[in-house]
Amino acid sequence: MTRRVPIKIKIMIFSFGVVFFSITIAGIIASGKIYKENEKELGERGLITGRIVANLPEVQQSLMESEGWIQINPIVNRISTINGADYIVVLDTNRIRYSHPVEEKLGTVSAGKDEGAAFAEHSYVSKAKGEMGIAIRSFVPIMNQQHEQIGVVIVGNMLPSITSVLLSIKPELLLIVLLALGFGMVGSWLLAKQIKKETFQLEPHEISRLLVERTATFQAMNEGVIAIDLHGEVIIFNEKAKAILDIVEDVVGKQLNEVFNGPKLIRVLKEDRAFEREEMTFGNKVLMISKVPV
Repeated sequence: MTRRVPIKIKIMIFSFGVVFFSITIAGIIASGKIYKENEKELGERGLITGRIVANLPEVQQSLMESEGWIQINPIVNRISTINGADYIVVLDTNRIRYSHPVEEKLGTVSAGKDEGAAFAEHSYVSKAKGEMGIAIRSFVPIMNQQHEQIGVVIVGNMLPSITSVLLSIKPELLLIVLLALGFGMVGSWLLAKQIKKETFQLEPHEISRLLVERTATFQAMNEGVIAIDLHGEVIIFNEKAKAILDIVEDVVGKQLNEVFNGPKLIRVLKEDRAFEREEMTFGNKVLMISKVPV
C-alpha cells in the first residue's frame, strides 16, 4: 500500500518550491541587470581612456609622421596596462594602424566596419563579437591644435561572461540566496502549521472521507435536513427534505428565495433563534420544524 505524504510536508515542499522558483527568476533578472551595468561601465571607461590617448601631444605629433607608430605604440601599450584596457588601436585618417596589440599589424590598414562615424568627429560605444568573445569598443576622434581631425582612438574591453560576473559577486549572492531560502523554509513551515491547525490536524483524504460520510449520513436520515449559511445560501438539502417539500432539482448553492415560495418558511429559517418541533403549514402539508443555529 502506498504511503501518503502528510499535507504539512506537501505544503512545505510546494511553498519552498515557489520560493526557490522566485529566487531563480529574480537571480536571472538581477544577473541581466548586472551584465548590462557592466557593459555600460566598460564603454564609459573606454571613452575616458580614449580621450586620454587622443589628447596626448606625443600621439598627436607622431600621428603626422611616417612610421609614427614607433613612438605611439609603446606609449599606448603603457596606457592600456595602466587603465586595464584589453587593447587600444590608434588610426590616422587613412585608417592606418599606429598602435595595435599585435605588432605585425602596425602600419597596415584597418578594415573595421563600425569606425565610420568616428572619422566624422563622433565619440560612441559599440559592441562587436570576435574570436576572443564580445568586445565593448569605445571610439574617440583625435583632434589637433587647429581642431582638425587627424585620427581615431579605439579602446576595446572584453565583456566578461555572465558566469564571471556572478562569480565576482559570489559572497553577496550566496548570502542573499541563503537568507531567502531560510526565510522561505520558516515561512513554509508556519504556513503548513497554520493550515494543519485550521483543518483540525486532518489530512486531505481524511477530510474527503468525512465529507462523504457526512453526506451519506444526511441522505440516510428519515427527516428532512436543511442547512443555510449567514447569507441565506443553501449548503445542505437532503433527499428527504426534497421529498417532503416536493423539490426535484439540486438546490445546494441557491438562495432560499429561489427554492421556496413560502415567505413564512424563509423568514423562520433566516431568523436568529432556536426552536424545537414547531408546527408550520407548507402548502397543504403540516410540518413539525426544529431549528438549531450553528
